[in-house]
Amino acid sequence: MIRKPSEIGMKKISNVWNVVKVWDEFWFSPRPLSDINSIRITIAAIAAVYALTWLTSLSSWIAEDGLLSRSQAEFLIGRGVEGTGSEGRISLLFSYIPSSMAWSYALLTSLACATVAVGFGGRIVVAVTWALLLGLVHRVPMIQGPGDFLITGVFGYLLICPGVRLKKLRSEPSSPDETNSWLCNLAIRLFQCHVFLWFAASLVSHSAEPIWWNGTAPWWLSFSGDQSLISMRFWLDHPYVMNLVCYIILGLQAWVLVSFLVPTWQKSGIVALTAFAFFNLVIANDWVYSLAIVTCIPALLVSRELKTNET
Repeated sequence: MIRKPSEIGMKKISNVWNVVKVWDEFWFSPRPLSDINSIRITIAAIAAVYALTWLTSLSSWIAEDGLLSRSQAEFLIGRGVEGTGSEGRISLLFSYIPSSMAWSYALLTSLACATVAVGFGGRIVVAVTWALLLGLVHRVPMIQGPGDFLITGVFGYLLICPGVRLKKLRSEPSSPDETNSWLCNLAIRLFQCHVFLWFAASLVSHSAEPIWWNGTAPWWLSFSGDQSLISMRFWLDHPYVMNLVCYIILGLQAWVLVSFLVPTWQKSGIVALTAFAFFNLVIANDWVYSLAIVTCIPALLVSRELKTNET
């Protein structure tokens, strides 16, 4: 049977409409505001700890008598160089400040993060806190490793929807019309996509490095044996273990990516994220990045179907 051109045209229109409908439901379907609470609490609590870690290095890098002067810090971020985006890296810490003021800045940032964690102040407090966090990273980028960018990056999604205060969530339930918002879903979806792309980029980056295939990556990561939880000598004496660890780490990252795409893998994906954070801590002793990885766990916790929220 030969289909009429009109029937073929209607089918194409129907297919396009289905794609648009799925896209719209994915990004803009309303969710209860409480759905983002687990994300907000985890991100803000870990950001509070992250801000406190700066107390160990403020006198060395930021204070007036530190190793990194203002001119050196501006050179590090490419200030005045076209195409670096340095004009957007604003921080109060570019001023010459005493150590006591730098300490106060870090403590204030940690306190502000704790305030966001409990949900007080809404978007205004989130915006101020995010600016304080970015001020730390802008002054000395990458001093804490990749955890800097992961923590401060995902924190920004709370501006779209900060969720519900914990006290209000427990004792002051609102009507369904007030607790559902498409902005909540948008913030969650952006957070999930950010985490997915982060691990995709991480896996591609690791896969492109020969050290992850020839089994020498753990040795390089623990090169400064006095800082690593496992000494460099251990990896030299156990080459098979070194190779096995490399393949496990690559497999864990792939596992995390699949867990975003396959609903039945979501719980095991949380295990993979936790294991990846553990290996990063033990091998590289980069516990800031390990904490940053933990902020990704709620991306899988809130991945259930929207129909579950609407019932």
